[in-house]
Amino acid sequence: MTYLFIYLLIFIFEALGIKCYYCTSRYSFEDCDKGATDIECQFAKDAVCYEVRYSKEVKGTTVYEKSCGLKSACDPACETRGECEKRCCEENLCNAGSNDGVSVLAMVAGTILVMLFVKV
Repeated sequence: MTYLFIYLLIFIFEALGIKCYYCTSRYSFEDCDKGATDIECQFAKDAVCYEVRYSKEVKGTTVYEKSCGLKSACDPACETRGECEKRCCEENLCNAGSNDGVSVLAMVAGTILVMLFVKV
């Protein structure tokens, strides 16, 4: 019974918030990833992770950024910027260079498997 309680707690805490990678760079996403940290998004219910590349009109520099934001702001994220590419996702740490994030579905499946094969 203890294992079930622990897995349920983990599932609940995972469902409440989303973690995203945070970094910025003027050179590339690879450079950004070198200094990336994972952050807990503050607006858990409506949060998404994103990565965006855009050109700043001042000085003509390109910015590479990964972070989290509101889901409702994902679609219009590039509307006010010149050259811009973005990608939004809804799983933990899904804005990594490769999709390393653990989905809630995978966590549920793992919990069910543990419950089936471990006698509580």
